[in-house]
Amino acid sequence: MNARVSFRPEIEGLRAVAILLVVGYHLGIPGLHGGYVGVDVFFVLSGYLITSLLVREIESTGALDFVAFYSRRARRLLPALALVLFITIPISFLVYAPLEHRQLAATAGSTATYTSNMYFAIRATDYLGGDAKANPLLHAWSLSVEEQFYLVWPVLVLLALGPKRASPLAPQGARTRVLHCMIGAAVLSFAASFFLTRLRQPWAFFLAPTRAWEFALGAIGVLLGAPAPPEHMAAARRRLAGVACWIGLTAILVSGCALDEATVFPGVAALLPAVGTVLVIRGTADATNRLSKVLGRRPLQEIGRLSYSWYLWHWPVLVIAAALYGHLPLYVRAALLGMSLLLAEASYRLVENPIRHSTRLATARWSSLVMVGAIAGFGFTLSVGWWRLSVGLSHVPRQARFAEAREDMPVIYDNGCHVAVYDVRPPDCEFGSARASHTVVLLGDSHAAQWFPALDKISRARRWRLVVMTKSSCPAVDGPYVSVMNRTYVECGEWLKQALGRIASIRPSLVVISSLASGYGFTDAEWLSGTTRILGELTTASQRVVLLRDTPYPGIDVPVCLARQAWRARFLPSTACAFEPPTRRWSEVFKIQQEAAGKFRSVRTVDLAGVICPRGQCPLEGHGFVYYRDWHHLTKRFVESLSQALAKQIGS
Repeated sequence: MNARVSFRPEIEGLRAVAILLVVGYHLGIPGLHGGYVGVDVFFVLSGYLITSLLVREIESTGALDFVAFYSRRARRLLPALALVLFITIPISFLVYAPLEHRQLAATAGSTATYTSNMYFAIRATDYLGGDAKANPLLHAWSLSVEEQFYLVWPVLVLLALGPKRASPLAPQGARTRVLHCMIGAAVLSFAASFFLTRLRQPWAFFLAPTRAWEFALGAIGVLLGAPAPPEHMAAARRRLAGVACWIGLTAILVSGCALDEATVFPGVAALLPAVGTVLVIRGTADATNRLSKVLGRRPLQEIGRLSYSWYLWHWPVLVIAAALYGHLPLYVRAALLGMSLLLAEASYRLVENPIRHSTRLATARWSSLVMVGAIAGFGFTLSVGWWRLSVGLSHVPRQARFAEAREDMPVIYDNGCHVAVYDVRPPDCEFGSARASHTVVLLGDSHAAQWFPALDKISRARRWRLVVMTKSSCPAVDGPYVSVMNRTYVECGEWLKQALGRIASIRPSLVVISSLASGYGFTDAEWLSGTTRILGELTTASQRVVLLRDTPYPGIDVPVCLARQAWRARFLPSTACAFEPPTRRWSEVFKIQQEAAGKFRSVRTVDLAGVICPRGQCPLEGHGFVYYRDWHHLTKRFVESLSQALAKQIGS
C-alpha cells in the first residue's frame, strides 16, 4: 500500500510563481534581478511534498517501499530530462565550436548522471573556467541537487524513526521523531551554507549539503502538523493564517525584485524566499483562504502543471539562440520563451505523462530503475565519445589556432607563480639571474600577468632579474575590497599587503603594474586615492615605477567567435566577430591613473593601445595567430610580439 498526498491546487499555483520568477529572470525583465530564487521555492516545495509522501506511507504501513519510491521519481523526472538532453546534444554539436565541445560534453555527462551541480561548483571556482552562462545545460544543476535529495531523504527519514519504524506507530510519534531530525538537519545545513557562502560561494550555491536546509524547511512545514480544517478553526486563527500566507508570498516576490547577482547568496539572503514558501504552504491549507483561490486559478494551474518541463526547455532555447544570433532583444527572448512553453506542453503530453502514468512500468517497478541506469549510462557514454571526438576536431587545420589561443597563457599560470583567488601568500617566483644588478617586479591582477612573456623576454635580453607578484582579480589599487564570486574578496587585500612588504625588502630597480580598468566597481575617488597610495609605497621601495595602461578589450570571446564562424555549416547563422569600441570607463580610468602618476617624479605611464590598435583599428588575429585568448586577455604569442614596443616605452 502506498500513501498518497492529496492534491493541493495552491501548491501547483506556487509552482507557477516559482517558474515565472526563474523565466522572468532569464528573460531580463527590468526589476526582476533576483528571480533565481524561484529555484529555492522549488527546493522547499520538494521537501514538503516528498516528506509528506514518506511520512504518510510509513504511518500507514510501518515501512517504506524504496523500490516503489525511486521508481515513481524516475518515471516523473527522467523522461523529460532525457528528451531535452538528447535533443540539446546534437544541436550543440552543430552550433558550438570544437574548442567548446569538451566543456559541453562534460556537462552533458554530469547532467545524465545527476552530478552537474558538482561539475559547476568546480568550474565556478576556476578563474579560467569559462563563461558558464553560455552553457545550455547550466540549469540542470538544480535537478542534480533535487535527485541527490531524493536519494538521501528516504534513508534520513527512516533513520530518524529509529528501530521501531517497522512496528505500528502513532502518527504523532512518527512525526515528532522526524521533525526533530529535520530541525537538526536544517540547522547544520544552514550553518554550513552561511559559512561556506563567505569562504567558497560557488560551493555553497551548487552543492546539495548546503541546500539541504531548504528541503528541511519544507519537511518541517509538514511535520508541524496540518492546520485544523476550516470548520474547526477559530476566526482569529483563520485570519492569522491568511495574513501569514500573504506575508509569505510578499517575501518571495520581494526577494525576486530586491536581490540581484551581486547579492551574497545563498546564505542569509536565501532565508527570505525559503521561509516565505513555508508560510504560503501552511497558510493556504485552508481552501477558503483568498490566496488559495488566487493560486488555484486556471492560468496558474496550467503553468504549474508544466513548470518542470518549461524549466527544462526554456534555458537551452534561450542560450542556443543567443549563440546563433548574438544579443537578443527583449521581445525576441519573450517569443523564444513562448516557444519553449509549447515545447514543454508537447513533451509533457507525448513523453512525460505517458511514461509517468504507464501501468506496465508501475507494475514492473524494477523496469523504471533499469530505465534510469540505461539512460544515465547511454548519456554518459555519449558524452565521453563527444569529448574524445572534440579533442580531434579542435586540432583540424581550420580550428587549431583557435584552440591554441584559448590555451596560450603565460607559463606563470602553470608553475603556480600567478596566485589564485583564495591564496594570500605571494610565492617566491624569480626569473633570470639571481646575481643581476637590476631587479624588476611585475605587480597586479591577470591583466598584469598577461605581460609576463614580454617582460620575461626583455629581462633576459637585458640580464635583469624578474620577480612576479600577480593574483587573479586583485588590482594594484589600495582601495576597498572588491567582490569576487558574490563575496567580499578579503584575500586580495591580505595578498597585496604581503606583496608590498616583499617589494620593500627587495628594493627593485623597477616595478611594472597594471590592472583591469573596469569590472571592480571603484568610484573615481577610490581609483585615484587607491592608486596614489600604491604608487606612494612603490616609489619609496623602488627606483622607478611604470604603470601600464590596461589593454583594450574586444567585448567578445575572440577564439570562440572566430571558431564558430569557421565551424558552422552555411545554413547556420553566425554573428560577426568585430572589435567593439572601447568603453568610456576604460578611458576614464587611465586618466585617473595618469593623474595619480603625475604626483610622483619616478612614475611613468605607458600606453600601448596605439600598437595593439594601429590607426584606431583593432584586429583580432594576424600573422597566423589569434590576439586574444578570451574576452579581454591577450595571448602569449601576441604579447611576445609586443616586447620590442614595450621595451622602448620602459627605457633602460
